Amino acid sequence: MNTVDPDFDIIGGVAALRTSKTVGYVAQLSAHGFYEDPTLRLAAKTPLLIRRGATFELRVPGSFHDRVALDYGRSDPSLRTTFGPCESETEWLLFTGYVWVADPECITLEVVLPDSTVEARELGLGAPCSGES
Repeated sequence: MNTVDPDFDIIGGVAALRTSKTVGYVAQLSAHGFYEDPTLRLAAKTPLLIRRGATFELRVPGSFHDRVALDYGRSDPSLRTTFGPCESETEWLLFTGYVWVADPECITLEVVLPDSTVEARELGLGAPCSGES
């Protein structure tokens, strides 16, 4: 894809996520019994767009380490995943992954940009963030 849907929040020009700010609704969770870890009880499908040639890290902030994990198919669910550089004929590549939570809540994810700047975004996973209904 060469353009980003308005439901996605472009972060630092390298990544784009559907966030509570851009979509204004709570993401649905589904229960899975794949893992023994209670942190990995509920999952929300969380699409991520990556700009061609970009490199960044998506991570769970420390305050959520005990109850949130990322799963973008590269290995077992984890607290951080590095993306890129990805080559493509289109400007943006779509990665479909999951964010796992122990219970419904508003969480924060962080994107570490190539210059080490960290940008945080809220996602309502089964529960609203402030300002959502």
